[in-house]
Amino acid sequence: MRGTAFGTVVRRRRVELGLTQRDLAELADLSVRTIGKIEQGRLPDTLSKSIDRVISTLGIDPEIACCCSDSAIRVSVLGPLAVQLGGVVQELGAQKQRCLLGLLALRYGTTVSRDEIVELLWGTTPPPTWQNLIHTYVTRLRKALGNGGSHGHNAIVTAPSGYRLTLGAQELDIAEFDALLQQGENPEKLAAALDQWRGPVLADLPDRLRWHPAAVSAQERRISAAMAYADAVVEPSRQDDVIRRLQALIVEAPMHEGLLARVMLALAAAGRQADAISLYAGARQLLGNELGVDPSAELRSAHERVLRQDVPAKASRFVPAQLPTDVVCFSGRRHQLAALDSLLAEVRGGNSAAMVIAAIAGSAGVGKTALALHWGHKNKHHFPDGQLYVNLRGYDPDEPVDPADALAAFLRALGVETHSIPRDVNERSALFRTVVADRRMLMILDNAQAASVVRPLLPGTSEAFVVITSRDSLRGLAVREGARLIDLGVLSLAESRALMTTLIGDRVTSAPEASDALVEQCGHLPLAIRLVADLAARKPDVDLVELAEELADEQHRLRLLDAGDDPYASIGAVFSWSYNKLSSEGARLFRLLGLLPGNTLDVYAAAVLLNTSREKADALLDELADAHLLDRDVNGRFRFHDLLRAYARQKAGQEIQEPSQNLIDFYRAARSRAASVLAGNGRVSRANLLGAFPAVPIPTFAHFVRDAR
Repeated sequence: MRGTAFGTVVRRRRVELGLTQRDLAELADLSVRTIGKIEQGRLPDTLSKSIDRVISTLGIDPEIACCCSDSAIRVSVLGPLAVQLGGVVQELGAQKQRCLLGLLALRYGTTVSRDEIVELLWGTTPPPTWQNLIHTYVTRLRKALGNGGSHGHNAIVTAPSGYRLTLGAQELDIAEFDALLQQGENPEKLAAALDQWRGPVLADLPDRLRWHPAAVSAQERRISAAMAYADAVVEPSRQDDVIRRLQALIVEAPMHEGLLARVMLALAAAGRQADAISLYAGARQLLGNELGVDPSAELRSAHERVLRQDVPAKASRFVPAQLPTDVVCFSGRRHQLAALDSLLAEVRGGNSAAMVIAAIAGSAGVGKTALALHWGHKNKHHFPDGQLYVNLRGYDPDEPVDPADALAAFLRALGVETHSIPRDVNERSALFRTVVADRRMLMILDNAQAASVVRPLLPGTSEAFVVITSRDSLRGLAVREGARLIDLGVLSLAESRALMTTLIGDRVTSAPEASDALVEQCGHLPLAIRLVADLAARKPDVDLVELAEELADEQHRLRLLDAGDDPYASIGAVFSWSYNKLSSEGARLFRLLGLLPGNTLDVYAAAVLLNTSREKADALLDELADAHLLDRDVNGRFRFHDLLRAYARQKAGQEIQEPSQNLIDFYRAARSRAASVLAGNGRVSRANLLGAFPAVPIPTFAHFVRDAR
C-alpha cells in the first residue's frame, strides 16, 4: 500500500484512540520514525510487514486499508470491462486491446497461448505484424494496470508460449467470484459471489469473446451458483431476493429450465402463485416454439408443486420502510461511503458473528444525517426485511426521544400490537431483539446524544446493520460494542465546488474565484454552503463577488446563514444545540476561546484563560472536542472551525477581557523560557508573570533539550 490516503487513515485512527506516535510505536513494536513515515505516506516495499502490524494494532479494516492504496488494481469482467487503478478508471484503448485483457482475465492464472490470442483477435487472417501488435497491446495494458501495483511485478507475465494474468481475488472480480464459490454453499457466500456480477460477462465486447469457452464457463458457474443459492435459502422472507437474482438471469438464459423451476417455486413461496403459473405457461410456449420440445421433468414437477401449493408459504410479516427522503444534490464523501460499503460486505458475507455498527460522528451541519440517508437509500435493496429510522433528537430544540418510546415505535412498525408491548424499557429491548433476530434490516439511529441512549435500541444480531449519527464521539460504543467510528469532517475544496455547482450551476463556473471565496467563508461546511447557495438563488441579480463581500464580516455572515423560520436550516440554531449540552465550565471555555485572535490553541492556553490546572483544562477541551465544537490535530493542538469561532465570539458578548490579558502575559513568559532553552541557559527570571495564573506551570521545553542532545 502506498500514498498519503493510507497515512491519513492511520493518523486519524491513532488520534481517535487517543494514542501518540510513541504509544503506537510501542504497541506495534516499531520505531517512532517508522510510524512517522507511514503517516506521511512514505511507504517503500520494505515497510510491508510494519504496515500489517499497524493495521492489526489499530484495528483498521484491511478492505478499507486496501481502498486507500494509491496502486490498488481492480479489474472487472463480470459485466462491461472496467479497470480501476487507485480508484481511478483507466482508459484501455482500442477494442482489440480490450479483448486481449478480457481473454487474459477470463483465463486468469493460466497461460494463454499466442495462437489463441491470434485466433480471437484476427481469426484465420492475422496481419503480418501480429507479433508486434500483441507486444504493443500487452505493454499498454501493463501501463493501465500500474505494472502490477502493490505486487511489485507485472500483472501480465510473459511466458514462453504466451501471456498470463496474475491478479488475485482482491483485484479481479471473476477470481473473487470463484474464491467465494469454493467456500461452500453458504447462502451468504453465494450471495456475495453473485454480487460480483454487474451484467453479462464482458457485455461491451464482441460476441466472439463473449462466446469464448472461458466466458461460457463463467456464465455456467454463475447460473449454478444462482440455483444453489435458491436451494440454500429456505426462509420465506428471503424469497423476494431469490426471485430478483434469478429473474435477472432468466433474461440472459430464458430457456434454462433449472432457473425457471426455481423462480416458479420462489414466486409461489412469496405468495405469487398466479405469477408462477403464468411463468410456466410462457416457458412451455417458448420451449415449444423455439426447440419443439415439452417442459422437462424438473419444470413439470415445479408446476405441479405450485398447483398443489406444496411450497412453504410466506409468513405474514411487516416490512417497514421508514427512511426519510434522500438528500437533494448529495456531493462527495467517497471515502466514507466506501467505509460503509466495506462494513456492509462484512454483514452480507457472513464474516462477522457480531452485530456490525457504523457510528458517524462530526460537528453540527457537517452532513452526518445526509451521509447516512444517502447511503441507506443506495443500499436498501440489500435489506429485504426493511429499514427502521428514528431521530433521537439528541441535539435538537425539542426534548430527546426516550429509548422506551423509540422501542415502542419500532415494535409497532414490526407488527407487534400495542397491548403486547411491555412497559419496562429492558423488557421492550429484549422483545425487540427477539422480533428482529432473523431479519436482514437496516437501522439508522440519527442524532444520538450518547452511547447510553443507543444501547437499548441495538438489535443484537449480525443480520442487522446499524448506522448511528451523533455530534458525540461515541467512544464507549467503540469500546464495548465494537462500533466502527467514521469521523466526518468538512468537505474538501473540490467537493465544496462540486456541491456549489450542483446547487447554483453556471454562476459558479462564470465566477470561480468568488465561488471559492464563498465556500472558504462557509468553512467548507455542507449546511453553510447550502444556505449560501439558497441566498444566491434568492438574489439572482447579485453576482457572487458582491455576495462574498457581503459575507466577509463574520457576525454578519452568521445572521445571513439563516433560512428563516426553520431552525434546522440556521447555522446559529444548530450550533446552539451543541453549546447548550455543555457543562457550565465547558460553555465558559467555549465563549472565552471566541475572544482569541487565532483559531488554534493548546491546553496551556485554555488553562490560563480559565485560571485553572492543566488537567482540568484538558478535560474541558476533551468535552468540547467530543462534542465536535473543537478539532484536535495530530500535534495535540485544538482548532476552531471558522463559523464555530464566530459563534463563540457572538456568545462571548460582553465577557470580560482579563483572561485574554492573562494569556498574553503567559505567552510572554513562555517565550522567555523558550529563548532561554535555545540559548543553552536552563534558567530564566519569571519575575511576577506567574502571579496571575499560579495553577499553570510554564512549559519547560525539555523535549527540545532532549532532541538537541
